[in-house]
Amino acid sequence: MVQKDEFEKGDRRLLNFGHTLGHALETQYELLHGQAISIGMTYACHISEQLCGFRQTEKVVNLLAKYYLPTYATFDKQKVFSVLKMDKKRERKEMNYVLLEKIGKGVVKSISLIQLEKIIGEF
Repeated sequence: MVQKDEFEKGDRRLLNFGHTLGHALETQYELLHGQAISIGMTYACHISEQLCGFRQTEKVVNLLAKYYLPTYATFDKQKVFSVLKMDKKRERKEMNYVLLEKIGKGVVKSISLIQLEKIIGEF
């Protein structure tokens, strides 16, 4: 997949599931990459519930917890959002966010930064 889509224009973008919020958390807190991405995946599931009708968040959270990965965290939302909005997946005033319609069916949704900030503020 990586060799066929070197510049992340197609399906390879789906490998970024959990990375948008995860990378922002990783740069602001003392987390290992896998820990930050696990937390990012959890919150991406919750965003997927709101925007895609995803209904399997508990299943994802239980699987991550089974491998002793963190799933939720308390964090400074403004601080993390200020880092998140600089992510390479941002295009002008929107973020291309990897979400789930169901387990095994990822999609890339363009979310306005205003809407994304509001959603993250609700966590």
